[in-house]
Amino acid sequence: MGIHLRPHDLRRHSATYARRFGVPIEIVSKIILRHSNLSTTQRYLGTINDVEAHEVD
Repeated sequence: MGIHLRPHDLRRHSATYARRFGVPIEIVSKIILRHSNLSTTQRYLGTINDVEAHEVD
């Protein structure tokens, strides 16, 4: 099929999916990604505001 996924890709996808469905970025950062610093999560995922999170519904 030509699909190449790395563990990192799946990890990032799950974090992005959780964030877009309204999981607070602090939870995504500490529990899903296990980053010690919130700014690391913000750098990789960007900031998704509440309006964007609810637009996915």
